[in-house]
Amino acid sequence: MEGWKKVEELGTGSFGSVSMAIDSSISMKVAVKTARSNSQSSVLIKEGKFLRQLNGIPNIVRCFGNDISIKDNQAVYSLLLEYAEGGNLRELINDRFNKGKRIPETQIAYYASMLLKGLAQIHSQGIVHCDLKPANILLFPDSNRLCQLKIGDFGSARRISQDEEEIWVSDSDSGDGTKSLSRTTLLYASPESVAYGLHGTSTDIWSFGCVVAEMITGESIWDYEDEQDLIDQISHGTIVDRLPENFPDNGVDFLNRCLLRCPEERWSALELLDHPFIVENLKIMSETHYVDVLNRLEEKQKKNCSQINPFGMSEWVSTKHLFTPKWMIEALEKQDDDDEEVEAPVKQDDGLLLLTKSNPRGFRKSISFIVARMKKCKE
Repeated sequence: MEGWKKVEELGTGSFGSVSMAIDSSISMKVAVKTARSNSQSSVLIKEGKFLRQLNGIPNIVRCFGNDISIKDNQAVYSLLLEYAEGGNLRELINDRFNKGKRIPETQIAYYASMLLKGLAQIHSQGIVHCDLKPANILLFPDSNRLCQLKIGDFGSARRISQDEEEIWVSDSDSGDGTKSLSRTTLLYASPESVAYGLHGTSTDIWSFGCVVAEMITGESIWDYEDEQDLIDQISHGTIVDRLPENFPDNGVDFLNRCLLRCPEERWSALELLDHPFIVENLKIMSETHYVDVLNRLEEKQKKNCSQINPFGMSEWVSTKHLFTPKWMIEALEKQDDDDEEVEAPVKQDDGLLLLTKSNPRGFRKSISFIVARMKKCKE
């Protein structure tokens, strides 16, 4: 049995990298999200905490658990996620519009309903995503016509208490080199998050409205020259109307309910699910040839939620050495059977402990560093 092996890097970010891993013995692929270093593992640990709470929700990406392995001679923390065969919504939008095609109105409504169901569940559990955008929405294709959409990347998510509607956050890096009070990627940030650092469930709804607008037009709702101009536009500018002339009135009203400048006036995810744009388009789909596709997607959602964890018998599994080179594991096993003292752990400039062939003890101390962070996140 060969076990799990990383075979392709899918992307990188400020947190680290995402890779596709396979286990040929069970013909399964997973996505592995790995922290760049021990010092950045706390971001993924917190994300894992949110994903564990949300496991089993059809429109939220599933996390099977976590792993601590050795990468670049140090222990690193990873999340083990279901692999999205269809890529992400950003890629779908670009592909359609680069070919001169649009996403059909009924499909937009159907995809929007999936995202709203996911947001409704997230918000009901006292969580705000804080960075909803096409690149963070994963696609699980069922046919050539439709995909199941799942919300992923909870690295910017924050918790609010059940009696709160919003939270305040301090200045943070938006992830693309810009500085803003908003935790959200700037193109999808709401006016109140940019101006005041205010994040709540209504902030996610604004971002959702921006995503739906891009599905309709293929472009951002803003027309700007540079970063500062974009910030000014979001704070007090006018949204660019790029909607097709024949776009229905109920679709225009749906977007307007999402993109109201006053956060208290924006509709909630549950309210938007009952909007005529969603209800009428889903009815059209159920009365046409799409009905078989919809039924298959519904069955697939149920199957995915009940899918056996490939890493163990429980819903959430914590593993070690899943991707650790064999010689390192052998060195650790040898140390367990050897009473001889090993040399002191080698330190990097940031104080992190390395593992060498003669220094397996460094890995144990590096693991302790990560475990301590995990315990701190649980407090």
